[in-house]
Amino acid sequence: FPHWPLWSELIGIQTRRNINTHFNQQIPIEVVDTNHPITQGVSNWTLTDETYEMNSPRPEDGNQLLLTTSYQPSMSGIAWTRTFGKSRVFCYQSGHDSDTFQDYSTLSTRGNNSLLNTSSRVLTNDAEDKIFNINAFLTKKLKKKGRTLSLNLSQSVTDNKTDGYLNSANSFYNLNGVLDSITNVNQYKVNSIKNNVFKSNLAYTEPLSKTLTVVLNYGLTLSNGRSDRKSFNQSLPGRYDVLDTEFSNDYQLDQIINSGGAIFNYKKGKSVLNVGSKFSGVNFKQEDLYNQVRYDRKFVNYMPQAMYQYNFSQQKSFRINYNGNTQQPNLEQIQPIRVNTDPLNITLGNPDLRPSFRSSLNASYNSYKVLSSQSIYISGYYSFTNNPIVSN
Repeated sequence: FPHWPLWSELIGIQTRRNINTHFNQQIPIEVVDTNHPITQGVSNWTLTDETYEMNSPRPEDGNQLLLTTSYQPSMSGIAWTRTFGKSRVFCYQSGHDSDTFQDYSTLSTRGNNSLLNTSSRVLTNDAEDKIFNINAFLTKKLKKKGRTLSLNLSQSVTDNKTDGYLNSANSFYNLNGVLDSITNVNQYKVNSIKNNVFKSNLAYTEPLSKTLTVVLNYGLTLSNGRSDRKSFNQSLPGRYDVLDTEFSNDYQLDQIINSGGAIFNYKKGKSVLNVGSKFSGVNFKQEDLYNQVRYDRKFVNYMPQAMYQYNFSQQKSFRINYNGNTQQPNLEQIQPIRVNTDPLNITLGNPDLRPSFRSSLNASYNSYKVLSSQSIYISGYYSFTNNPIVSN
């Protein structure tokens, strides 16, 4: 789609660095650990009404005043856990209803302090969120010492529905700071976003020698998502029944991910070394239901990892590790719809987005003195991303 004038995603490189130091000294505390072969628990909660206000700082190119008020009438959920030895089943469900009112006023100026534009907009939304998660982790020790088989299964379902109004007045000024034009937006918006994700991972551990172990794993991920977003203009005052196709779209994204890999664990003396990698084949099935256009894309992802740890003693160690991770574009980022909730900064999804790859390197030193309960922790972190997925 090279003719599209606006893209919300760009290609580049991002870097991040972080260094942490930590010193801690405390009074010794006795900790009692009780294990039960079978445990289960159920919890539920409800949050009461909540409101908040926020003011944002002024941007470099002008003045901005932001007032946000949110009303959250209820949020409740229930969690259930059952454990069998080293196997566990966890279930979580929650619901969330909210009404929000947001009032924005902005003023932007040029370098010579002449007016560029002014904007005022009001957003109201009535939202309903439903979340359901279930996770099961099963593990079994086999006859040979160190040989194990484990299976992790999870299912996640989210359903988000919102409807509300956008009212905006925007004024634009010429180079002399004189009013040039005014645009008004008055729309009713209805959004429905659903996601259903199933993940499974099977891992097999095989000791090759007294010092070397290999972990083989295979994973399958099935993901189905749909985003139906509609904007309506008025045919008569107060009657919003004219669909604005420029700011409306119904999009379906289905993903199938097959992954497999191996990790070698070496442990001898005071040294521990882990080296391995995982490969995954990704199938994207994208369908623009408004325009009856379908895209089928395939990717091969590579995720290496390595870790080395040297234990000076039981209380003192040094560790360094590297991880490479791939991030897939999500439904919101690839849906080709113009989002005008901020009329001065309209974004457009890019259905041709490719995955990004992030490399991260961590190093840490930890020392703990039992008698004095004194600890020292020093860590450093560096990362960079190829082909990052960003909003413009």
